[in-house]
Amino acid sequence: MTSILKYGSMTLTVEIVTPVIANKWLQQNHQNRRLREMAVAQYAKDMQDGNWERKPVAVCFDEMGNLGNGQHTLHGIVESGTSQELLVARNVPRQAIAMMDRGLNRTLTDVAKFLGAEIDGRRASIARVINWGPKTTTGQSFNALLEAYQEHADVIDFVCEAGPRVAGVNAVVLAVCAKALYTQDREKIRRFIHVLHTGMTAGGHESAAIRLRDFSRSQRGSNATAFRDELYNKTMSALAHFLEGKGMSKLYGTSVELFPVTALKEAA
Repeated sequence: MTSILKYGSMTLTVEIVTPVIANKWLQQNHQNRRLREMAVAQYAKDMQDGNWERKPVAVCFDEMGNLGNGQHTLHGIVESGTSQELLVARNVPRQAIAMMDRGLNRTLTDVAKFLGAEIDGRRASIARVINWGPKTTTGQSFNALLEAYQEHADVIDFVCEAGPRVAGVNAVVLAVCAKALYTQDREKIRRFIHVLHTGMTAGGHESAAIRLRDFSRSQRGSNATAFRDELYNKTMSALAHFLEGKGMSKLYGTSVELFPVTALKEAA
């Protein structure tokens, strides 16, 4: 333990927190906010992968020794089995702890810009689908999302530029197109996105894009997990038909991953 500062009644220190210590501190958890399991899982993964960054935000204990801030970080240490160097504040007034994290959260765009990277919410959503699948909409750290985007920036930027923001051409659809870019003809995929955008075809051999367009527009505004999964599967099927020049009289999905991540990594 290294003593840093006395601030009023509070004492701030830097400490190496092991899983044993973290688990002990969690036993002192008292009336904290709801635990977010997905956040804990992402923290643990960042710690295991060596991507955990030191932050000037302290694990806080109140005047009674109760843990008031830092439960997600401590759970991450326990789950990852790693030790982390943390800033720790003790004897913090309970009122002060209650007012923490009340300000405006930085969006992913804000954080990326601060770090000198260019990424907007749309690109982040596409990166999320590529890396974690259509059912996952939250739970990744900023570092994980930035890393996912940077890994696939070329294909994500391609589909965003090819597909203006219109009803039905959302992140799930564009993520499938982005994955296909690693192994399929780029100009055909650009054409597929164009037909989705405009609704104008050159014949029946492009009807798969129209079937998908009609379906996705009919469900406009839906973000339910079941719908995202269905849209992902139907997009794969429609795109596969389109790439082969096959017409599609009825849209159906496929549970087989037609553009797998393993294939795209090998081709990268």
